[in-house]
Amino acid sequence: MKRTLLALTWALLMLAPLGLVTATTGCKATPQATAYKTIASVQATVSTALGVWADYVVAQDVKIEGMPPDQREAASNELGDKEAKARGALAAYKIAAKVAINSASDPTKGLASPDMLAEASRFTSLIASLIK
Repeated sequence: MKRTLLALTWALLMLAPLGLVTATTGCKATPQATAYKTIASVQATVSTALGVWADYVVAQDVKIEGMPPDQREAASNELGDKEAKARGALAAYKIAAKVAINSASDPTKGLASPDMLAEASRFTSLIASLIK
């Protein structure tokens, strides 16, 4: 699971800009089309990270259920703290994604996908650190 998330983080940081360059080299590439393609690739990466996170939470819940009663509360509280951090990072990503999508649809606003990329990177990095 750790390798998967580290691979996702690497892909987000390294391949998203490559997709941006590739998308801009086509004869019909416009800034809006490039923005939408970048947004879609970032959304796919975040979606995969969310799936990994969900698998981790389910596995931890099962692990907590199997613990002795005196250890369950501490483990449950620790998982709850991790979930709160993940929710906060996801909320920041969602705000940046909404701005990026709105900016991509209006050519007068400029592109906001770098902020979305930064928040997605923070989210996937946080998830990677939380599941260690």
